[in-house]
Amino acid sequence: RALAAGAREAAPLTISAPGGRVVWRIAATGAIARSDDGGATWREQASTDAALTSGSAVSPTVCWAAGRAGVIWRTTDGEHWQPVAPPTSSDLVGISATDASHAEVTAADGRRYETADGGRTWTATDT
Repeated sequence: RALAAGAREAAPLTISAPGGRVVWRIAATGAIARSDDGGATWREQASTDAALTSGSAVSPTVCWAAGRAGVIWRTTDGEHWQPVAPPTSSDLVGISATDASHAEVTAADGRRYETADGGRTWTATDT
């Protein structure tokens, strides 16, 4: 896709797992890549149709990513990404996870939702 004159592609988001060796790179285009050497080399893993804008890695195998129009993706094996049913179709501006089952997302309007079952169900939380 072409960019307008003077426009710049958004810098990719990097999400580091604890320890820093495993890092995921999420491009504004939705492409997901993984590095096992702290970002020296990258391996493409997945591509979504939506812009991902935030992420949370809790281990070298578990990472969550969220973005525009309520899109949420997750890997539980560090390699294969799957879409997660979102709690809202609003843009998601933040995600924080504690493990493969538990995460909280923040919508652009400030509403927050949490899951304890890997995104099968979501509960609105107080903001």
